Amino acid sequence: MYDVVFMTPNMQGTIKGEVIGTLQIATILKEKGMSCRLIPFCEIGDLNFFEAFLDRAVALVEEAQPKILSFYTRSDIYHIALRIAERVKEKWPEIYVVMGGPQSDITAKESLERLPYIDFVCCGEGEATAYPLFASLLQSSPDYSVEGLVYRKDGKVTANPRPGLIEDLDSIPFI
Repeated sequence: MYDVVFMTPNMQGTIKGEVIGTLQIATILKEKGMSCRLIPFCEIGDLNFFEAFLDRAVALVEEAQPKILSFYTRSDIYHIALRIAERVKEKWPEIYVVMGGPQSDITAKESLERLPYIDFVCCGEGEATAYPLFASLLQSSPDYSVEGLVYRKDGKVTANPRPGLIEDLDSIPFI
């Protein structure tokens, strides 16, 4: 059982293919005591067999039993992340689904307005947003004040101001 599972678009099967931001966020969360697992797409399977890929992704989530499922999204894989998120939310509505990355950043409000299986979108610097949000979700008490958070509450979608840029890059832990 994991606190957080990150699904990433890495198809290379090496650390070089992994998204640095996701690795940094996972490192921050681990340093603060959260259990994390990265599931790169290459571990899930072959995208040429899409239904089998989706089934395997859901099976890996079931195996990991996370409280939070987080996706790093780009335009080329956004539709895949959405299909996985939809299936996961159908089976386990209690799992929080959090999106981050450039594609969900630019479509945050629209996605939350139209897609009930997305709970939160983190915009801007994920290193500043992820820990306070995820810590509150693990307590089943979402902190809606987190900078960079876009969320749905009482049927209304709200976008908080973005966090500032990280000025001291040495403050980010080594992966």
